[in-house]
Amino acid sequence: MISIETNMFEKEVLLGMSKELKLFLLDDANKTGEYTIVRQMMKILLDAPISEGGISTEEIQEVLDMKKQYGRFK
Repeated sequence: MISIETNMFEKEVLLGMSKELKLFLLDDANKTGEYTIVRQMMKILLDAPISEGGISTEEIQEVLDMKKQYGRFK
């Protein structure tokens, strides 16, 4: 997995990807143990408005199976 720096260009590239690709990359980073990348991606995706390429908390929780792992997110 490629490390994501949080500069403006890379944020724009990530936010410009399809939602499916963003969620796939987030899931892949999580499954391969790239937790720094997961945190960086989550920050970018959650900080951005959905209309500008952000993703909802619920969708991120679902792709990362957070609801199953942490019952408090019900």
